[in-house]
Amino acid sequence: MAAAGEMATQADITGWQAGQATTAVMTCLDNWLDNYGRDGEHEQRQIIKHIQTFIEQHGSSRFEPRHSHRCPDFEPKTSNRVGYRNTNTGDYYFLMNTFEKEVCPPFNAKKSLASFG
Repeated sequence: MAAAGEMATQADITGWQAGQATTAVMTCLDNWLDNYGRDGEHEQRQIIKHIQTFIEQHGSSRFEPRHSHRCPDFEPKTSNRVGYRNTNTGDYYFLMNTFEKEVCPPFNAKKSLASFG
């Protein structure tokens, strides 16, 4: 974009000063990087937000509660289980196949796991 702007400036099409197109493109790129991150951070943030949203939507219904002192007389039924949650720590654990097929899409499962590693 900068090269095209500079060539148009040299051809007296834009009315800009030499170097102005390059400065404008660099400013746009810097603003984009400030908003979306550098070195792949944007996709990692999207993946983390995607999985957080899944947990927020399904945390109490699709994760079977697990804790150290279980009541043998009462076992809550968890329909469409995707994993377990530790009621003592608040940690969530996914079943691998369900994570890959239902939770990750549209993201790659390996990239998703790496985002939390």
